[in-house]
Amino acid sequence: MLLADLKVLLRLTKDYLYCMRNSIIILSIILIVYSCTDKLSMPVVVTGPVSDIRSTSALCGGTVVSGGGENLLKQGIFWSVEKNPTITDDYVYDSVGLASFSIIITGLYPNASYYIRSFATNSIGTGYGSMVKFTTMGKNIVVLEGDSRTDGWNCEYRYPYMDLLSLKESSVIYKTSFGGLSSEDLITRGPVEVDTKFSGVARINVVVVWVGVNDIAINDRSADFTFTNLVTYCTERRNKGWKVIVCTEVSMMGLGSNGVCDLTRTAYNDLITAQWREFADGVADLAGNPEIGVIGAYLNTNYFCDGIHLTNSGTAIVAEIVNQAIDTLMSK
Repeated sequence: MLLADLKVLLRLTKDYLYCMRNSIIILSIILIVYSCTDKLSMPVVVTGPVSDIRSTSALCGGTVVSGGGENLLKQGIFWSVEKNPTITDDYVYDSVGLASFSIIITGLYPNASYYIRSFATNSIGTGYGSMVKFTTMGKNIVVLEGDSRTDGWNCEYRYPYMDLLSLKESSVIYKTSFGGLSSEDLITRGPVEVDTKFSGVARINVVVVWVGVNDIAINDRSADFTFTNLVTYCTERRNKGWKVIVCTEVSMMGLGSNGVCDLTRTAYNDLITAQWREFADGVADLAGNPEIGVIGAYLNTNYFCDGIHLTNSGTAIVAEIVNQAIDTLMSK
């Protein structure tokens, strides 16, 4: 072989080795990039069960099984009345970083079906959990039962329609009260006037019973007699599925100016406060308010218009106490 040919061969060999080296480097880079990219993926998330379903809200959640190899950007719940909800539907975010999360979704319609999916998002994309369907409860039912102190008489009554609008949960309110009713009358009226309002789709059905003034101040009944009828009425409602809130009696005029009715009324209240847990689900302690509940309060014309019935200021106090009792019961 000539020397010139040998030099050419050496140069070609050198070029070939150089190309091979570059090819190996490029291939290695491709493999490294591919390997790194392969480790990243969309998150994996599982939708949890729906609980504490109410008329306008529900408790939902999920569990992030894998973040896809990097930190999450978002996680939460999508929901819709249509199947397979996505980011185009309603959603609520939760703080990222927690493997399991719980979220209360609100603003729902009563007695309506919804679909939810948990989700988690990283730089690659969004991973979805399985779809879960649930149906909200119907609006709560609240029945206000009693005599003229609930129904209104001779005064410009705020209770119940104005002041009970502040209930925290969506509710349908009925007033089945009637002036002159006694505790005996309520027992007779209960199956027709109250039980027919019961809703099978409501999360909770509540009857608020406020009775006693006609028994004590008009019919001259004893505290024991009135209390026994109250227990009978409440027990029958609970047997029908109602939750019952009982009201203690406020001050009342009667039997002259010697305050005998007020004394009988306090004995009646003592029976209620000592035993209400045995026959009711809650108590609205109207008598515990010093403006309308103490003996002789009926003389204060700021709160009583005729010694029996309450003014707007008096009924505003009643409504606030009743509202709180209902909200407490509904929050359980």
